[in-house]
Amino acid sequence: MVRRLIRIGLFAFALVIALAVLAGFALMRTEAGLRYALSWGTSLAASDDLKVEIGNASGAIASDFTLTDIRISDREGPWLTIDSARLAWRPASLLSGVFSAEALEVGTVSVARRPLPSTAPAPPEPSQQSTGLPVGIEIERFNVANLTLAQPVAGAEASLSLAGAARLVDPTEGFRLDLDAKRTDGVSGQMVARLGYVPETGAIDARVKASEPEGGVVARLLDIPGLPPVELLIDGTGQIDAGLVTLALTAGDAGRLDATTRLSRAEGGVKVDLDARGDLSGIAPAAYSRLVEGQTSLSAGAVVASDASTIQIERAELASAAASGVVSGLLDLNDDGNNLAFNVTLGGAERFTGLIPAPVRWAGFSASGRATGVLTQPEVTAKVLGKDVAYEARQIGNLAADVTAVPNGNIYDVKAQMAAEALALQLPYADELIGDRLNLSLDASQQADGGFNLRQLQLRGIDLQLAFDGMASPAAVDGDLAIATPRVTLTAEVDASDLQTQPKGTVSIDGTADNAPVTGRTSFAMESDGLRLDDLSLSTRSVELEGSMLATPDAPSGDIRLVIGDLADLAAFLPVDARGALNGRVTLGGTGEAAVARVEASARDLVAAGVAVGTATLNADVTDPFGARSIKGNLKAERISAGVDVPTVNLTVDGPLDAAAFTLNTEAMGGTLAAGGTVSANDMAMQLARLDVTRQSLRVTLEEPTRLRLVEGAVETEGLTLRANDGRVTARGRAGSTLDLNVAIERLPLAIAEAFAPGLGIAGTLNGTATVTGAAARPNGKYELSVAGLSVPQTRDFGLGAYAVKANGTLADGRTNLTATATGSGTNLTLTGSAPLGAGDLDLRARGTIDASLLNTHLAATGERLDGNVTIDGTVRGPTTAPSVGGSARLAGGSFSSPGLGLNLTNMNAAVSGDGRSVTLSSFSASTQGGGTLRGQGRVNIDPAGGFPGNLTITASDALVADTKIVTARANANITLQGPLAREPRIGGTITVRRMEITLPERFPAGSSAIQVEHRNAPPEIRRRVAQQAAEDRERARSESAFNARLDLTISAPNQVFLRGQGIDSELSGDLRVRGTTNAPQIDGGFEMRRGTLTILGQRLEFTRGIATFPGDITPTLDLIAETRAGDVTAYIAVTGSASQPAFNLSSQPMLPQDEVMARLLFNRATGELSPGQAIQIAQALASLAGAGGGPGALDSIRRNLGVDTLDVTTDESGSPAVAVGRYINDNISIGARQGATPESSRVTVDIDVTERIRIQGEAGADGNSKVGVGIEWEY
Repeated sequence: MVRRLIRIGLFAFALVIALAVLAGFALMRTEAGLRYALSWGTSLAASDDLKVEIGNASGAIASDFTLTDIRISDREGPWLTIDSARLAWRPASLLSGVFSAEALEVGTVSVARRPLPSTAPAPPEPSQQSTGLPVGIEIERFNVANLTLAQPVAGAEASLSLAGAARLVDPTEGFRLDLDAKRTDGVSGQMVARLGYVPETGAIDARVKASEPEGGVVARLLDIPGLPPVELLIDGTGQIDAGLVTLALTAGDAGRLDATTRLSRAEGGVKVDLDARGDLSGIAPAAYSRLVEGQTSLSAGAVVASDASTIQIERAELASAAASGVVSGLLDLNDDGNNLAFNVTLGGAERFTGLIPAPVRWAGFSASGRATGVLTQPEVTAKVLGKDVAYEARQIGNLAADVTAVPNGNIYDVKAQMAAEALALQLPYADELIGDRLNLSLDASQQADGGFNLRQLQLRGIDLQLAFDGMASPAAVDGDLAIATPRVTLTAEVDASDLQTQPKGTVSIDGTADNAPVTGRTSFAMESDGLRLDDLSLSTRSVELEGSMLATPDAPSGDIRLVIGDLADLAAFLPVDARGALNGRVTLGGTGEAAVARVEASARDLVAAGVAVGTATLNADVTDPFGARSIKGNLKAERISAGVDVPTVNLTVDGPLDAAAFTLNTEAMGGTLAAGGTVSANDMAMQLARLDVTRQSLRVTLEEPTRLRLVEGAVETEGLTLRANDGRVTARGRAGSTLDLNVAIERLPLAIAEAFAPGLGIAGTLNGTATVTGAAARPNGKYELSVAGLSVPQTRDFGLGAYAVKANGTLADGRTNLTATATGSGTNLTLTGSAPLGAGDLDLRARGTIDASLLNTHLAATGERLDGNVTIDGTVRGPTTAPSVGGSARLAGGSFSSPGLGLNLTNMNAAVSGDGRSVTLSSFSASTQGGGTLRGQGRVNIDPAGGFPGNLTITASDALVADTKIVTARANANITLQGPLAREPRIGGTITVRRMEITLPERFPAGSSAIQVEHRNAPPEIRRRVAQQAAEDRERARSESAFNARLDLTISAPNQVFLRGQGIDSELSGDLRVRGTTNAPQIDGGFEMRRGTLTILGQRLEFTRGIATFPGDITPTLDLIAETRAGDVTAYIAVTGSASQPAFNLSSQPMLPQDEVMARLLFNRATGELSPGQAIQIAQALASLAGAGGGPGALDSIRRNLGVDTLDVTTDESGSPAVAVGRYINDNISIGARQGATPESSRVTVDIDVTERIRIQGEAGADGNSKVGVGIEWEY
């Protein structure tokens, strides 16, 4: 019975359900049922973001019905209207999962704007993914008579019609889509598409042809720059296992994309090979054009399963100017078997300009990893690397992160480990604590409300650790923040809620700083009438902060007090060391417009960051602080020291915060500054009305009032023009972390630098322009500068004229590329290359010529002269901290003359090269008079600390090394300079004198000497010059003493050293050894007399001994003795002293007065026996010896004219007169001739120096007699 009752009950229930379904179906076939269904459907779909309204409905919803006056709205009202729509369909097909319709006919569709985004939360993701349509679609015929797009939708009004048919069901059953679209507004745009696949035969059909003229809808929707004509052509027919589909997309001349897809049979499915490439930079929107600049390509190979459930990607590779990426693995469209490996690399941040915040930049980014599991919510593991990441001037450095994201329902659990190396935040205190490496650890769970449960969030630097443990979401924060440094350990408990509506909460701090306790707390609440802070307190050592505040517009109240006995007690929290006392108080009171916030502060003995302030006071009243706000206040500081002493600074402000008048006055560095105008706190702007800066000869003024604004941390100006003496500087644009500036400089005198650097002495006029954009740390731009009449004291002291300098260049990527020229005073130089704006590598090259004669003005004081052109080609490369200087310099056809040294060099040529570590003298050559040469070569290391060590060699061949009135000398030499050339080099080698002429000149009167001048009561200018000269002399003495070369020279003169003049005709020879140092030379040896005579008034004396030494320069010191028998005495004449002013002393044995000796010498008689004429000759002879006359005699002049080395008038053995001449034919052999008064007295002589001490002499006479002698000589 029970079972029967159950069966009856179930049958009755099924019957009721069936009757209900039949009744519903019958109802749906009536217009009443249609209206009921539509009303129920529109009310069910209605929300704040969507509202559907239908004006009228006719027909049966279960077969064929028509709707009119359809409106779809969002929060701002209707955005789409349809005048009519008819649908003839088969509802029963839904039972088989297909929406089947015979016809869908739509009249006019008008789209007025784009719909607003939905504010409703996104629906949860399904647990199982699905990539297909919820039901299949079969529409035998559809058409839209008129689709009208308004300007906000497509960028311009457009109308078109649509017609076609579609069959989109399970991919294994194939598909078909036919679509014809045509512009109906007079524009010739159209598209014809035929797409289909028949599984039974494997046939594919892919044909699309679309085109639109310039300015069309497609170009506007794609935001193609210039709105070019667009044409798309797809062509592909054949079989699924041997198909070829090609695509060509062109946008006029803006760009083109070509793609080829090849289909072939593969095990388990179809192999698809795709190759697409093109230049898309002109097609992409302007903001994205740099990402695809040049060629962009996509190549892929994959196998699509027969049931289209999986795609096995062998390799898919994308390459563009901004990025490249590779993906491979299994793509599972229906299940959780996805397993994809990826590798993505981004180029430099400059490619992403406009897409990322301007201050952010990087040199490169890469990410590699794997995604597995469900396609819509995969598990991801990745390694991310960043190179040279920075924000503004703050270097984040190189990043390395390992990230794992594991799905947990509809949310993720995230773990990450990240390290940043080469960190430089440009925040001194933070950089000191963090160092150059920062580590981050994260272990968090995503929450349904968008927040995170942070189980671990840690930041670790060298001396800083931060850790947070708790919950954080947009609406609330509840957790503990721990901070630890070597000097501070703090824990902050934060409990905040309702952050998006009415925030409230508490914060408490507890810890230590420099071993002193630190405590603090407050509670806050955003109430309907304002912000309330209660129980605000903070204390440590001499620091106390306490108070409370209610910040309301109508009746603010509160009192906050701050007392700091010594800022040093806050040293653990301050980025710089500071000390001094500070007291402050803020009180709030009053009501409405009479409410006042009074600020009072005072400080004394403040010292921080190199700035010291004796006293400072601030008094200000802000009226109606939470309403209109007006301020009246004064800041006064005294005894300020910041590199310069500033006695006072006085700033006053008075007026409403949107137009408060201010004045600023101060004195510093002997100058004054006065400024005035108005400031607006509302829009962070200042109207600068006047500015006047004076110091010495400098005056800077504001040409006209200007407005300055602070926008996003940058200062903007429409035009700031300053006059500096006769010049002006104009700036327009924006300056801050990013720059957009135009600067113009006109006739700016460089002499204004004298006001800041007295004695600099620079002269010239600067003109130029500059345009700078981009990040301040890495600006872009260009500039042109020129300086006319450039000179500095050093160039003027050298007698050089002014220079003209021009430079132009660009700024990009943290560097400047420049070209600069300098001309004037025989100089023509060009500098090209690039240099970093901060630290980095230099790459500069200088080329040009310098006229060596520009030194002649400086050399004129010594009578020296240098001529020739020097060609330079130099480079400066490498880091700015240790640049490498290289290049070469060449002197061609130069000459040098030095009257003081008696040196004349011509045809001078030299080649010098350097590599930053050393300078090499590759070659040096010069010619002297008479065919002699000088040559040199060597190398010098650029090591200032080591005294520039080097090795130089100088050789001379028959060189005229001295040619003065006193000494003329030719020599061969081989000299080396080794060791620290700037301090104590060793100068060694040999000098062989081939010929030397020492001529005794006329002398000044014996009593002449330099006059010592003593200045008394001299004018200030004379005293200044005397003091300056004394300082220069002391500096020169120090410089000279710093150089003290060690000497080791051998000077050899085997013969042909002739000493003549003042009646002397002699030949010397010998060797010198020079040791010691240049400051204290030690010279051993000298040139000794080989032969010689002294002639006085026709009387001839033979030198018995003699030597010439060189104590310090090329003028020798003489010590010669000539003697002869004169009557009853032996007469001696000594020649001593410098060859430029020798002294003659007459003596005898036995001793007699000089006149008696001279009388016997000349006339062989006593003075008492002389005639008056003889007495006069005696006086003349003594005067000659005393220096009243002299110089080269007549015989010496004849000798020079004859070109012989010796010319002598003597007597022969019989006392008859004779003349003798001689000449050296090489260094050791001389040939001579002697002619007496008779023909048979003729003689030919030969002297041969076998060694330094052995000589062979021979002669042959006209009378047939010959002689040979051998002489040996030693000194003892």
